[in-house]
Amino acid sequence: VLLFAGSLAFCLAAPLCFSLTDHAYPLPSASQDYPAIWFDQQHCSYDISLKPTASLGSSSSNYGTFFVWTQRVGYVPSLGSSLKQATATSDVIVIINPNRSFTDVELQLVTSYLEKGGRVLLMDSIMNPQSTANELLGTFGMWLGADSDHQPVFFNRSLNENGSEIGTITTPYLTVAGGTPVLMNKGNETYASMIEIINETTGARGMFVVVVDSYMFSDAVMGGTFTEPSEQQRRIYSTEFFLLDYISQK
Repeated sequence: VLLFAGSLAFCLAAPLCFSLTDHAYPLPSASQDYPAIWFDQQHCSYDISLKPTASLGSSSSNYGTFFVWTQRVGYVPSLGSSLKQATATSDVIVIINPNRSFTDVELQLVTSYLEKGGRVLLMDSIMNPQSTANELLGTFGMWLGADSDHQPVFFNRSLNENGSEIGTITTPYLTVAGGTPVLMNKGNETYASMIEIINETTGARGMFVVVVDSYMFSDAVMGGTFTEPSEQQRRIYSTEFFLLDYISQK
């Protein structure tokens, strides 16, 4: 009887204590509105883990550092379980390596979201063979295609003093077609492109930005959230910050 009474008392007292604590010590209110950035998980193949890089997970599919670093430019990041939820509550939606189809209803959701001034950042990779990005991009006149770079290869000089040229090796990569180029390399190839959606009735200006290759923003390149970054990693961070600033301020 005593054990039963004690268990019952605990079950009743614990929720009451939590409720009284929440009432007595409420979370501080934000002093200003912070833009919300949602990472879509309904259509994508990536992980968000904030564990140190020593963990056993694959860092090439983990975007935990990219997720956390969005806070450095003033965003409040969240994981979205559905595109419907994200379009209803976010200022920016991030879509990484999409590999699940978008329905007609979802395509219309994104279109309406952009017409109301929403922003979408889509990042895809050549290592995402099941990509469904073009289902969404095609709606806005953009497209991802594959190309290859041809590089000469030489016989290992440590095995052959001549180091003679043997032939070529090709390296596949994604290309972006359509929209207005945002980031380009020295060869004028587009790495990021955007299209602006202007609502003639309300004047709202939405923006859709597509970036390749998403792998550069994975923890395999950016390191973990506890990493002391190299100079090269800092340059990747700068690219992320530029894109987030660009998509929010234009």
